[in-house]
Amino acid sequence: MFTVGVIGSATSVHKVISLAQNLKLKVRFIALPYKNFQETAQIIQAHDHEVDFWFPTGQLPYAIAKEYLQTDDYLIPIQNNEASLYKAFLEAAHHSKLFLQQLSIDELSKQAVDDALMQLNLASSHIYLKIYDTATTAAELVAFHKQLWDEGKTCGAITSFEAVYTELQQLAIPVYWYSISHSEILHACKVLEEKIKTSFFKDTQIGICIITIEEIEADISQIRPYTQQYLTLQIKEILINLSEHIDGFLTEQGEHRYIIFSTRGAIEKNFSLVRQKIQELKLLANKHIIAGIGYGETALAAEMNAATANQHSRQHEQHELFIIQEDGTMIEHFGHSRELMYTNKLLDTPSLEALKEANISMRTYNRIQALLLKLGTEHFTTLDLTNHLNMENRNARRIVTNLSKAGLIEYVGESTHHVKGRPRKVYRFVPHK
Repeated sequence: MFTVGVIGSATSVHKVISLAQNLKLKVRFIALPYKNFQETAQIIQAHDHEVDFWFPTGQLPYAIAKEYLQTDDYLIPIQNNEASLYKAFLEAAHHSKLFLQQLSIDELSKQAVDDALMQLNLASSHIYLKIYDTATTAAELVAFHKQLWDEGKTCGAITSFEAVYTELQQLAIPVYWYSISHSEILHACKVLEEKIKTSFFKDTQIGICIITIEEIEADISQIRPYTQQYLTLQIKEILINLSEHIDGFLTEQGEHRYIIFSTRGAIEKNFSLVRQKIQELKLLANKHIIAGIGYGETALAAEMNAATANQHSRQHEQHELFIIQEDGTMIEHFGHSRELMYTNKLLDTPSLEALKEANISMRTYNRIQALLLKLGTEHFTTLDLTNHLNMENRNARRIVTNLSKAGLIEYVGESTHHVKGRPRKVYRFVPHK
C-alpha cells in the first residue's frame, strides 16, 4: 500500500484526508500539519523515508517541496483555482453588501486575481493586493490587511493562509479564507490514482546503473599498496551505501567498473542521492566518473540500455549522467531545469545521406530538436546551443555551418536581443516534405 503525506495547515490537512478517505483509495494518508508554511522542507526531510507521494495543500508548500526534492514526480499539488477565489468574493459580498469593492487580498501572483476579475467581466474598485513569496511571513500579511482596515480603506480581507485568517478574526476584521475546494481535492486524488498506476509500472521495471571510474589504474600503480587498498574500499563504501538506499545489488565487473541492479522506481525516488554519490566519487578519486542508467522490462534490456548510456556519458564533454528508458528515449540532466529528452531515432526523418554530409550524429541532431521543443520555438542561434547544450562556441558554430551546408537548416534573419557585439544569426530546421 502506498503512503501519502499531506502537508498544510491543520484545517486543510483534515479536509483533504476526510474527503480523500471517502473515495476508498488504496492508500494510507499521514497528516503532517504545519504552523507556518516555511516548515515544509523540515517536514519532508523528517518523513520522506516513509512517504511515497506528497500532497502539498497550497502553492507555496508545493514550491518549497519541489525545490527540496529536486523533482515533482512524487508531488500532487492541491492548489487554489479561480473557483476558490470566486467563493471568497461571494462570501465577502454577502457580509459587506459590497461586491468586489474595498477588499485587501494576499496572493502569489497578480495574474491570478486579474484573470479572475476579467472572467467575471464586472467592474471592481479599491482592491488592494499583496504579493507574497516563500520569504513572506504571516506577520507581514496581517500587518498589510490591518493597516488598510485601520485606515478605513477596506471593508474586509481575503487571505490564502489559515494563520492570517485566524489572527485577523481575533482582531475583529472581516476576513474570508481563500481555501482549497472539494473539486480541487477530488482532481488531485484522480492525479494520485494515475501516479500510483505509473509508479507500479516503474516499480516492475528493472533499473541498472553502470559506474566506471576512468584512468584510475595508471595512478593506482604509482601509489603505495595500502593507499591503493584504502581508496578501493572507500569507493566500494560509497557504492554500497548507494545500493542500500535504492534497494539494489552491487557487483564489480572488471577493474573499477561497477553495476547496481535495482528498480526504476527506487532509482528515480532517490535520484538526488544518486547524483550526490557520483559527486562523492569524483571528489574521492579526483577522476572522471562515467555513469549511465538503463531501464527495461528484463534485466538484459535494462543492462543494454545502461551500457549505451554509460558510453554516451564517456563521450560527453562534462561526462554527464545519462539515462535510457525502456523505449530508447535518452535523458540528460534528469530532474533539473536543463532536463532534455530525445530519441536516437530521427525525429523529422531527414535523409541519412544529408546527416552524413553534415558530419553530424543523429544524437546531436535530436538533441537540438529536443531543445527547440522544450524552448517552444523553431528558431535558434549558436549561442542557444552553447548555453543550453553545454557546447563549446567553436563546436556550435561548426555544427550550424555543416547543417546549413547540408540543407538541413536555413538562415532566417538576425537577433537584435543581444548585449554586446554584432546581431546573431538565427536559423531554423528546413521543413521536410
